[in-house]
Amino acid sequence: MFKVGMYEKEITPHLGCSIRGYYNLRQVSEVKERTYAKAVAIEKDGKTVILTAIDAACFNTDFYDKVRDRAHKLTGVDKNDIMVTVTHCHTGGPSYVGQFEGADDELDKTYLDWLVNAVCDVIALAFMRRENAKIKFAQTMVEGISYVRNYVLKSGIVRTNPGRLNPDIVEPFGEPDYSVPVLFFEGEGGKNIGLMYSFACHQDCVDGTEICGDYSCIVAKKMKERFGQDFISMYFSGTAGNMNHFNVKSEKDAPDHYVMMGNKVYERITSALDGLKEIEGDISSISDTRIYKTRVPEKDEVQESYVEMNKVKIPYGVKLDAGAPVELFNALTARSAYRFAMSATKFFTVYQQVFKIGEVIIFAFAGEVFTQFGKRIREALKDNICFFITLANQSTFYIPPKECYLPHLYESKYASAKLYPEDSEDLMDSYITLAKKL
Repeated sequence: MFKVGMYEKEITPHLGCSIRGYYNLRQVSEVKERTYAKAVAIEKDGKTVILTAIDAACFNTDFYDKVRDRAHKLTGVDKNDIMVTVTHCHTGGPSYVGQFEGADDELDKTYLDWLVNAVCDVIALAFMRRENAKIKFAQTMVEGISYVRNYVLKSGIVRTNPGRLNPDIVEPFGEPDYSVPVLFFEGEGGKNIGLMYSFACHQDCVDGTEICGDYSCIVAKKMKERFGQDFISMYFSGTAGNMNHFNVKSEKDAPDHYVMMGNKVYERITSALDGLKEIEGDISSISDTRIYKTRVPEKDEVQESYVEMNKVKIPYGVKLDAGAPVELFNALTARSAYRFAMSATKFFTVYQQVFKIGEVIIFAFAGEVFTQFGKRIREALKDNICFFITLANQSTFYIPPKECYLPHLYESKYASAKLYPEDSEDLMDSYITLAKKL
């Protein structure tokens, strides 16, 4: 029998802390929904793996290294068997110190230093709470709330988030992934411990400066209402690199859109629980590191970026994203490319993890993977159940397939995609190779 332990802890940032994303400084002014760090420790025959999810957008690699180092000291579990990731909510706290001019760096540092230890406590307490348990699997689909965010326009250009009701939109560029795999943990006597699930959609439904764990926090609340306050629901971002909630065929989002999405995901998961099937087998894991040349602009492109970023005055204090006017979006991405070129190292190390629990293969991808790669991996491993986790263990970057390295796609811009197209393909192929060794 497996042993499973789970734990969660509130990590809501301080008022005044920075909020990651949107190219501009935002600082916490209120709390819409509390945020959490959660962990599950799974053991069989002396082999333990630990999966951790933090309600935040991302962190730098140093943060993950500190967490995994200390978690190893607290639990004795091999660092290669400890996975740390984020739920990628865009209204979480700071990702690192010094991201934005005008931020309260001292406050951000205080919070991040505390957060390292808080996350390690969560991991250690999940480890301490291991108990005999069954692991059950269910698969469902959630449609109608997530969309491919890249579109072919009448001009032939492919652009990220080209705007609502845009008459120039021809069709999506890519296929959605609606699948939601669920692992349910049941203790002795039918005790409901918790569950973990994966869904391919950016957690980007909430704007402004109020902290919120986005739609996954609604799922967690509803699960507690159903199974009790000790029940823990863990969300992992699936192959959401090219997926979000933004429906270009609608005039606007529904009020409290994240609540609607969370309710829909909750309903589909709970309806699938009637079909739970127990998992049997052992636990195994494999990890590797691969070193690639960092994709940076050439000298002439650096100069072009400098010129482009100075063409438009970039406004301060407002939400800026891929849906901004083309001229502003180009200036923003040019600024990112220029700054990235000034600081990037020559080579880039990617850390890979793959776990196997019975017939379920859990992929811990280093970056934000596109749905095309998820489809390819499932086809290559048809005899297994694939569970995708992205943004694991290191600073975030997009991993598009080679056909998505296009000039008007946000995800393939310099500083967004740190790998060259052929290396992006190689990395995904290497995950398949690793999985087949388990």
